[in-house]
Amino acid sequence: MHLLLMAPVNRGNTRRSRSIVFLVLVMVFACTMSSFHARGGEPYCINSPLGCSEPSCMEECNLIDKGLHSFYCNHIGQCCCWPL
Repeated sequence: MHLLLMAPVNRGNTRRSRSIVFLVLVMVFACTMSSFHARGGEPYCINSPLGCSEPSCMEECNLIDKGLHSFYCNHIGQCCCWPL
C-alpha cells in the first residue's frame, strides 16, 4: 500500500502532484494565518471608558486579547494594545 504523498512524480500524475502541492499550501496557510484582529506586532487602539491610564489600558487590552502585550496612550487619549 503506497501513501498518496509517496507516489512518484512523472508525466502521468502531474495533475495529482499539483493538487497535492496546492492542498499542502492551503493547509500551511490556514495553520499559520493569524486571527482577523491585529496580532504579532500590529498595535490596535480602543476608547477606554475609564480614560487612558495604565490600569485601565491593561484591563481593556486583557479583555480583548489574552496573552502578552504592551500598551500605551496615543495622542487622542485612546489605549493602544501591542500584542507581543
